[in-house]
Amino acid sequence: MTEVGATMLAGEAGDWAGKPVAALREQWDRESVFAFDRIPSTNDLARELAEAGAPSGTIVLCRQQTAGRGRAG
Repeated sequence: MTEVGATMLAGEAGDWAGKPVAALREQWDRESVFAFDRIPSTNDLARELAEAGAPSGTIVLCRQQTAGRGRAG
């Protein structure tokens, strides 16, 4: 994972919509759910995680993207 990805993971939010991220992992039956307040791009981070060996079905959530490119990006 690049330095940017490592920095993003260090800033992971502890909850999403009032639920702890750990509870979402259990509810959604996913071992890899990441939630952030603000990151440049969910797509970029998801790609980095995949390249680093993240399991299929990994979920990346954020409240605000600062460099997101939309669904077609």
